[in-house]
Amino acid sequence: LVSIYNEQGIQQIGLEMGRSPVFLYEDHTGKPGPEDYPLFRGINLSDGKWHRIALSVHKKNVTLILDCKKKTTKFLDRSEHPVIDVNGIVVFGTRILDEEVFESSCPGRPQPVDHRVGWA
Repeated sequence: LVSIYNEQGIQQIGLEMGRSPVFLYEDHTGKPGPEDYPLFRGINLSDGKWHRIALSVHKKNVTLILDCKKKTTKFLDRSEHPVIDVNGIVVFGTRILDEEVFESSCPGRPQPVDHRVGWA
């Protein structure tokens, strides 16, 4: 759904949609590894409905808030003093090198939402 990259093109923060959303995170030390990304099992964001999604990171925890209700908190194995580079870019709907895009439609609007629409 969303990715934040540093100046070197390394994905630092992201949210991967699906039947079990994944919080993608990598601080300046490379922590955590992909095998330790927080996985929100049992939360289906691909159910064909619109949702309000918020993520809250505090110390070594990440909380997913879905439709204005706290759903679950997961451990985030990051450094004691993590640094996120703010000189990169933010990408919505895809990752930099992915071919696939996240598509959705709005009620009353028949075309899919696509990150390339603004460039057409």
